[in-house]
Amino acid sequence: WQRCYERLIAEGHDLSAYDVAAAAADVADLQMAMGLDAINVIGVSYGTPVLMELLREHGDGIRAVILDSINPPEVNYYGEQLKSFTTALNAVFAACAGDPACAETYPDFEADLYAVAAKLRDEPVQVIVEQESGSADVTVDDLMFVNFVYDTIFVGGNYAGLPAAIDAVADGDYTAVAQRWLNRVSGRHGPSGPGPGAWRWGLGVCDYWQVTPLEPNTAITPVASDVPTLMLTGTFDPAMQPYFSAEAAERFTNRFYYELPSGHALELTGCGVELIAHFLADP
Repeated sequence: WQRCYERLIAEGHDLSAYDVAAAAADVADLQMAMGLDAINVIGVSYGTPVLMELLREHGDGIRAVILDSINPPEVNYYGEQLKSFTTALNAVFAACAGDPACAETYPDFEADLYAVAAKLRDEPVQVIVEQESGSADVTVDDLMFVNFVYDTIFVGGNYAGLPAAIDAVADGDYTAVAQRWLNRVSGRHGPSGPGPGAWRWGLGVCDYWQVTPLEPNTAITPVASDVPTLMLTGTFDPAMQPYFSAEAAERFTNRFYYELPSGHALELTGCGVELIAHFLADP
């Protein structure tokens, strides 16, 4: 991160110029450059606050908006991550317990998950993962395991695979956990093992890029709109739970709000795609 920062500064880039407001203005500028009177826009995850800012400052030329996996500007994403993840995980536990086949096949699903986490906290496990580049020796601890659980339920319908994944780990097979961690850190500059440094690699840039916050900081100000808006949120999304957007939705007077049995990025699910298609046909 530091080398990247130094290179960009040396090239004369103003890193404080890249923010939600600038991204929204870019969309408006592109619309103008293309000579489009009205456009449909879709934002997923971080794209949702960008489109909310677009509605706030440049909403006149917007025909319809799709907000998928919603993070309203007034919600502190990082401050809510523990609650969001826990809520999603409890929803997966409840879904399995309520499904006869899942409950019969994995009766100890929830207990096994917490037992594995407790065991790895006290006794990390060494795992050898064979890769094309050679063998990798990975120390699997509770932090890496929690990361594995989060990633497993993160996208679309992948949450359905968690009970089987936990069953395998509870039986002593940690290969999938170690492989997932290697996939996550592959190609990134920073620690490749468990620990605070690796866990917060995504925030590492903040230690070096001394950007100036927006003044006034519209990036944390609620948005209201009457533009037709389809709002999609997932019951099993560990990053952006439905409670993130429930209150914000009330300020969108022409909204269509759906909570679906899905993880993050509902545009990747069949139901999400169908809803988007119907909405754009007649918003």
